[in-house]
Amino acid sequence: MKDRARKAARERLSERLAMLPDSPGVYLMKDAQDVIIYIGKAVNLKNRVRSYFTGGAREHRAAMILPKHVIDIEWILTGSEIEALILEANLIRKHRPRYNVLCKDDKHFPYIQVTWGEDFPRVRVVRRADEKSPHHVFGPYTDVTSMRQALAAVREVFKVRSCALKLPAQKIDRPCLDYHIGRCDAPCVGLQSREDYRAMITQVELALSGKEDALRAELEADMRACAEHMDFEGAAQRRDQIRSLEALRQRQRVDLADASDVDVVALAREGRWGVVTWMEIRGGCVQGRHQETLSCPLSQEDPEVMAGALVGRYLDRLPPPEILVTSLPDDHELLERHFGERLGRKVAILLARQGKRFRLAELAHANARMLLAEHLAHLETRDRVTSSVKELQEALGFAHPPRRIEGFDISHLSGTGTVASMVVFIDGKPAKAEYRRFHVKTVEGIDDFASMREILGRRFRRIREDGLEPPDLVLIDGGKGQLGMAVEAMREEGFPDQAVLGLAKRIEEVFLPGESEPHILPHTTPALQLLQRLRDEAHRFAITFQREQRTATITSSWLDGIPGVGPQKKQLLLRHFGSAAKVREAAEPELAQIVGPRVAAGIVATIKVEDGRKLSQEPALLMAAEDPASA
Repeated sequence: MKDRARKAARERLSERLAMLPDSPGVYLMKDAQDVIIYIGKAVNLKNRVRSYFTGGAREHRAAMILPKHVIDIEWILTGSEIEALILEANLIRKHRPRYNVLCKDDKHFPYIQVTWGEDFPRVRVVRRADEKSPHHVFGPYTDVTSMRQALAAVREVFKVRSCALKLPAQKIDRPCLDYHIGRCDAPCVGLQSREDYRAMITQVELALSGKEDALRAELEADMRACAEHMDFEGAAQRRDQIRSLEALRQRQRVDLADASDVDVVALAREGRWGVVTWMEIRGGCVQGRHQETLSCPLSQEDPEVMAGALVGRYLDRLPPPEILVTSLPDDHELLERHFGERLGRKVAILLARQGKRFRLAELAHANARMLLAEHLAHLETRDRVTSSVKELQEALGFAHPPRRIEGFDISHLSGTGTVASMVVFIDGKPAKAEYRRFHVKTVEGIDDFASMREILGRRFRRIREDGLEPPDLVLIDGGKGQLGMAVEAMREEGFPDQAVLGLAKRIEEVFLPGESEPHILPHTTPALQLLQRLRDEAHRFAITFQREQRTATITSSWLDGIPGVGPQKKQLLLRHFGSAAKVREAAEPELAQIVGPRVAAGIVATIKVEDGRKLSQEPALLMAAEDPASA
């Protein structure tokens, strides 16, 4: 029945593939439950989607996994690839498909929130922006450093309260340290009125909005008004705020002739890796910097990569009126119209060629090249660390480097307390946060084969049900028998092609499915040493867990159920008498010297009750022994 269903699904998918048009658009891949699991865009839908099933699309790990799970494909035609790019981004944001990795982690960029719903608003960081809330938000900040700099600037210029008191209902007797060091005017004890505080928060919002000129003019007007009313302390405070604000402006000042609002976007690229850097300039001042590392298919030209970066950047934020780029997208007019509709005014995407804007673009490009060099250096270091992974791939003929390896082992004590371990190595190093422990539930006695089958079945059932990516390689501690059980368990859970091997301890033989003869790797090779480290780590982890379980079982006794005997008193009794049996034999006065008269009386009473229960059961047991028929 299952084979017929799979055959029918393959035939239906082949029919859908044959219907694909030679047009740009967006494709939606669905699984057997009609759930969208992947969304992509294409200049030519037919060529792109077919490549997943003919071996052409092997740039991403998801592309190697998708053909196993895709049952149906839908597509939406667009007028150009730029339209497809915009539609793809919106559909991914809406449906959050399992294999679109960039949208999988439910990450929310931080915002700065001003809590106008409170009498004395606070300035704080939040992860979500609620449009129905009375509070105001600024962001999102993709660069957390720039967000912290904005908060630090606000607190340097203004005396915003940092406490979470519910004012004015919640009052305290005296102000906190912030008041004494000049960072707050203590509205909590009535030293600052509601009106004055909220007026200050209005100025804070001007600073967060990048409107320093308007804020400076307002502070200067306040300073003159204070001076006219002989409030020299208030005038001095405004003067100090203006000086702090001007110092911030000088640190952020960019050499532009006009007070422009512009984003400078630069792309640096080498091979399939690229870095895009943004410089956000508002009112002639740098308000923030952001960079993003991209994995770019070799077939994509720089204008196409830049178009994707712009769409992703301005998907959930308004663009400025001017965007300077180092590589002009082919359909930049379409992007300009799209961004202009969202902003409500004209947006220009320009290629900086000369003058001060060209120097700005060169500065952003230099930053991007530097970040790309750092990223490539990091990759080179990582590749050196994972030479053993590459050698393992070559030695055993795997199609792809086994970057994530999961190792399994079984441990028990004479067939009792059977447990299992799973350890994970990523790029040749232990990833201890990924380790897992298992209690073997369906196997009794000594049966390592059945235990391994149960554990592998449970692990891969979890991978299938939760939509997780399977490991690149599974290592089994054992020979052909354990390996065969593991292969059977993974096949039953829908993973017939999972890479797996068994490592036998006798002469370190490596067994692979479907091969009668083992592989013998030289003992000095990094490939075998990696497998040995992983096998030994799985064995250590399983043994440790089994001992912990055995210790917990041994330390439990009839003392656990006695009122007043907790872990400390139990430890005192066992330390003094040597064992739980010796405690049972002790007299009540002797027990009272250790745990007190009341608890000692409870122990003696518990012993009497248990002894009485045993005596009442003895006649029935004797009758059953004498008359087997009655038993």
